[in-house]
Amino acid sequence: MTLKYSVKRLYRALLTLAEKRNIAVFEIKFSYFTRGKDKITGLYCCSENLILIEQNVSLSKKVFILAHELGHYVLHRAILNTTYWAVAYYSDINFRDERESEADRFAQKLLAFLTRIYEI
Repeated sequence: MTLKYSVKRLYRALLTLAEKRNIAVFEIKFSYFTRGKDKITGLYCCSENLILIEQNVSLSKKVFILAHELGHYVLHRAILNTTYWAVAYYSDINFRDERESEADRFAQKLLAFLTRIYEI
């Protein structure tokens, strides 16, 4: 099995996970919306149950971005639409870094699990 095939299989598995949770996934050009050093490559929109992924990155990067955004869905959706989240995420760098690190760790564990399940 080639690495390219494995990455495609992981991406399809993640899309299936999102679909089973009624999460729509779209690839867009975030460069139209972002400038400067804080480039956005993914976004989970709780109110719309939607994940947006930067389309101008490699498939392996898209795999991690999608797993990361699913992490926000699993770990943070209960507070994502609250004023607390909006204020804390944009005003407290430690809060933001902790939430992003949590989503990163979730993504790593999810991808390791899927790799074992699908024997990739």
